[in-house]
Amino acid sequence: MSTLFVRITDICKHQHEETLKSLKVDDSILVISADKGGKIVAMNTSDYKAKIEEKLSNSTIYTKLSRDPTKRLIKELAGLVKVVQHKKEIDSKQSKNLKNEKCLPFVRGQIKTHKNDNPMRLIVSMRNKIGSTMTKHLTKVLRKLGDKVRSLKNTKYLIEDIYKVKVVSPKMSLASLDVVDLFTSIDRDDAVGILSEKLKQDKNWKADTTLNDDTIINMVKFLTDNVYFQSGEHFYQQKRGLPMGFSLSPLLADIVTGGPDKTGYFCSCFLIPFSVVPITHFMLNR
Repeated sequence: MSTLFVRITDICKHQHEETLKSLKVDDSILVISADKGGKIVAMNTSDYKAKIEEKLSNSTIYTKLSRDPTKRLIKELAGLVKVVQHKKEIDSKQSKNLKNEKCLPFVRGQIKTHKNDNPMRLIVSMRNKIGSTMTKHLTKVLRKLGDKVRSLKNTKYLIEDIYKVKVVSPKMSLASLDVVDLFTSIDRDDAVGILSEKLKQDKNWKADTTLNDDTIINMVKFLTDNVYFQSGEHFYQQKRGLPMGFSLSPLLADIVTGGPDKTGYFCSCFLIPFSVVPITHFMLNR
């Protein structure tokens, strides 16, 4: 029996390896990570490209460019870094590191398998791309501000809070408000303005950097105003909101939506859509 089992296992393993090899060399099929759940999605390359093009066709968020913005972006970043170095907030080594990257980010897609029609989420891949070193440093510096306004640490704390809800009626239901496309819904000027106020109110961040608050704001504004990326042979600018894949985006989102009134920012913006997600009754009717 054990010998038979080993043989069957070997056969399955061989078939599995052959399947993976065929997928690897088949340009018509793309294997990518799903948006959530650690799943893997295999889809036609043509469908993948079509979904990305569909997202990029949203002219309220993205603009297709007629030329490559890389050289201009590198020049403007170098100019900003030069000013900061002239103010003696960074040394020559830090200056070199901040303007070391020379490549434009590219965009990739992740399929939302947990939603109807499997829409795609666009990710702007910033790793080792123009501005990524500056972004990493600012994220590290501002992390303490984000930690203070974040209302939920993880699912464990959410469940504990839900169990504290007092059931006053058998008909009582509990639901969460999920902002549709959170990052692209955040106004950049609002984000920078709120961040500026937070920097003045809480000075603990100064222990992690030699930058002053005005410089941090200028850097954040530069990075959020200059979201450029490449998709295939074409170049795009994200002209509204914050990009996925940008390490500052979650932190800025926390800062913007945090505070005593967690939903105040979005409740005052009628153009930002919500989806209502029911939370199962058994958690309340325990």
